[in-house]
Amino acid sequence: MSSGSPSPSPSPARALLDEALRLHQSDQRAEAEAMYFRMLELDIGYADAWHLLGLVESQTNRPELALLHIRQALKLRPSALYWTNLGAVYSALNRPADSERAVREALKLKPDSADSYVHLSVASRRQGKLDQALEACDEAVRRGPVNPGMLLERGAVQRLLGRAEEAEASFAEASRLDPEHPDGYFNRSLLKLARGELREGLKDYEWRWKSSTGPRHEAFNQPRWDGSPLAGRTLLLHDEQGFGDSIQFVRLAPQLRAGGGRLLLECHDAIATLMEQMGCFDQVIRKGQPLPPHDIQLPLMSLGTVLDVTLDTLSAEVPYLSAAPADIDRWRGRLGATDSLRIGIFWRGNPAHQEDIYRSIPLTNFERLLSVPGTRFYSLQKGAGSELQQYPALERVIDWSHEFVDFRDTAAFMTQMDLMIGCDSAPIHLAGALGRRAWLALPPVPDWRWLLDRDDSPWYPTLRLFRRAQRENWDTLFARIEAALRDLAQPASIARLATTRGS
Repeated sequence: MSSGSPSPSPSPARALLDEALRLHQSDQRAEAEAMYFRMLELDIGYADAWHLLGLVESQTNRPELALLHIRQALKLRPSALYWTNLGAVYSALNRPADSERAVREALKLKPDSADSYVHLSVASRRQGKLDQALEACDEAVRRGPVNPGMLLERGAVQRLLGRAEEAEASFAEASRLDPEHPDGYFNRSLLKLARGELREGLKDYEWRWKSSTGPRHEAFNQPRWDGSPLAGRTLLLHDEQGFGDSIQFVRLAPQLRAGGGRLLLECHDAIATLMEQMGCFDQVIRKGQPLPPHDIQLPLMSLGTVLDVTLDTLSAEVPYLSAAPADIDRWRGRLGATDSLRIGIFWRGNPAHQEDIYRSIPLTNFERLLSVPGTRFYSLQKGAGSELQQYPALERVIDWSHEFVDFRDTAAFMTQMDLMIGCDSAPIHLAGALGRRAWLALPPVPDWRWLLDRDDSPWYPTLRLFRRAQRENWDTLFARIEAALRDLAQPASIARLATTRGS
């Protein structure tokens, strides 16, 4: 997002502009905001003040106010800069279609703007329009001057198109232009991890803390653990991203028990009970609760780096999470006996995820699976009742997910399923950690943890991966899943699988 060069104004507010910009550019945003309001008191029609006020609000995480004030600026004066920054605010709100419309208005006024073409690429990429995104990137590069942000966006598009070598070259060139820019290293780490180069990939993955797209780092007073012997010290592990990330990397925690120290875990309340049942933590603390005394700390996903994990050393032992026996008995009683194959389904992940459009699956694709004889379907998608009701063809799907208080309930319910089928989201990690049979439907270029060109997972040996090819749609992939399900849903297979329920 760019502040640009405000236009001259004959109003008395113009005299305050230089000081307001100085405050803004030195990150004294509250003071700059007050100055912009003062300028508007002097001249309510000063378009640049409305626009700059919107930028401050966007930068201080008040995007709705930013939209309001940048729109007001546009009412007063059409400007390519205003439209571009309006598009950037829409992008921050995860409204890519609105972002695209705003950026196209900017290009009508200033068709030679390389910056607008980069924003157009971002908006297109987040809508799944990858060919259009790449064209926009190429146009930005052609118009120049080339900068790291431009190359990073082009690399992101190339990666999603499956053009990994080109993506890596774009990221490397971005790092060459700005060796201190974290996103080049972070994005290259994703390519290395996808190739299974865990040692180097996880090392570079530490750039996530400085990356513009990475997680926000919590403030901890204690030093970061470097892997040295615990020797009586207390180590606090803390989760940092989504539930699936925590479930995946907590598998590494039990190996720390031999170090002679105390082991604490801070995590979200939704997974805390599951983590307590692992038995390897001296204490599990819910997010927001006071932290007990500890000597050292480490983000959970940094365990792979500190422990020097590779595909050869990664333990494939499952389950490492378990459901409580009382919860299993409760769901066993609710579900009762059946001669059908019990299948749990889930189809969407976190809508705020930047690549959710590639991971989440249109619910209608599951319709064809319901025609397979000898099957009974259950929703594992939390809060999916109203969504299921929109599709009469899916009325056979039984939805008790509203009774899931947290992942402890989901885990117990999963023990009563013969198979789970779904997208790349937390439930697939839970199924894998529980050692349950599950099928994962993946986009052409999935998240790094599912690697490339294989139908199994070294993290979760009970998973089977179904991958979409480039240019292939979900419907074609689900035709393959349907064929595999028909093979599995034979009477002999159902009888054999039923013996593992609740184990």
